[in-house]
Amino acid sequence: DGYGFFRMSAQSSARMPNLVQQFQDLNLGVYRQIGTGAASGAVERYNLPGNNYTLRSVQSYTNTLLTGVNDQSLLLPYDFTELKPERITSFEFGFRTVMKPGQTYVDLAYFYNYYERFIGLVPVLGPSDPSQPISVDDAFSFSSSTNYQVWANLPDRFSSFGLSIGAQIQLTDIWNLNGSFSYVEFSRDNSSQQIGGLVDLENAPRFKATGSLFGKHFYKKASLGITYRWVDTYFFAVPNFTATIPSYSVLDVALSYDLPNGVQLRVGGTNFLNNYHVELIYGPQIGATYFFQLTYDPNLFQKRSRKPRSN
Repeated sequence: DGYGFFRMSAQSSARMPNLVQQFQDLNLGVYRQIGTGAASGAVERYNLPGNNYTLRSVQSYTNTLLTGVNDQSLLLPYDFTELKPERITSFEFGFRTVMKPGQTYVDLAYFYNYYERFIGLVPVLGPSDPSQPISVDDAFSFSSSTNYQVWANLPDRFSSFGLSIGAQIQLTDIWNLNGSFSYVEFSRDNSSQQIGGLVDLENAPRFKATGSLFGKHFYKKASLGITYRWVDTYFFAVPNFTATIPSYSVLDVALSYDLPNGVQLRVGGTNFLNNYHVELIYGPQIGATYFFQLTYDPNLFQKRSRKPRSN
């Protein structure tokens, strides 16, 4: 008494560098953040092409000095190129089965994303005086060198993949149960250990789960909806800031009652149990929001008052 079908899709799209990534030239105190758009000229303004060391390579060089080895070949400059659009290629495979038509279904999906020319920030050490070349000694001199973070297409290979499962079960003519679970993994292959780079907008929780119960007119004209959401601990990154978002769970509740003449009364709350949590880096703690809603729908009133035609 059921059926199922497979689905498969592939698509490719590009993300253009925004104005900040192309034209930014901002002194943030501990470093200067600049864009690498062809028209900005910021990289040339500070004499960085061929006149810099990646911060990752400086750290490696410093670590070898602590062991008594002076290997200056570890100091590598970053080869600046014009910022190009980031490209993503995505594949999805899924299977959906309907066990009881109109009542129960289960949906399984797997996706894989491959990124090319991923846009991020590359930390480099450049000269404080653009007219002077940088030297090995400048790597340890704050007066002769300046830290830069430069928007660039990172050479590393980035990919993400994930699994999801969703189900809907019609328990009775009144009660309906829904649930979903997802797993997402972000992967980075460091093809150049000495370049590094800060990933922009990496903020996907690895695990998420949702469950909801809905009953329409479970008691006379009253309907009830309950939704539980759980999000695993995850790493959140935006330009210049990174942090770990703690795991959190919230419960949403809504109770409605249909009154005569197309009037509906609705009360409830999001995060009903007032579980304070944060959902983005350095964002505010979010508590409960309770609501009371009275709605009048004249179209609903007309439908209820309309009498069936007699034959």
